[in-house]
Amino acid sequence: MRLDDWGHINAPARGNGRRPCQTNHPRIFAGSDAVRGADLVVTAIADGRKAAISMLDQMGLQSTIASLPAVSLASQFNSSREETLQ
Repeated sequence: MRLDDWGHINAPARGNGRRPCQTNHPRIFAGSDAVRGADLVVTAIADGRKAAISMLDQMGLQSTIASLPAVSLASQFNSSREETLQ
């Protein structure tokens, strides 16, 4: 794998004929702190999602989870303090 001048893994978000988060090795994907150094947790989560989708694409698979909208479970649970268990 190629590293930049600071020792971070070279895995561009896109371009260079590679998939997002793909290193110069076709089977290695990287993101987050390993690529850009200390950063926000939300950036790490986004990079992980991009890398996972790229890996599925590399294997010729398609993610069905990525196409589903996020659903809140809050409506299924009552967290009211007035609720009493019987």
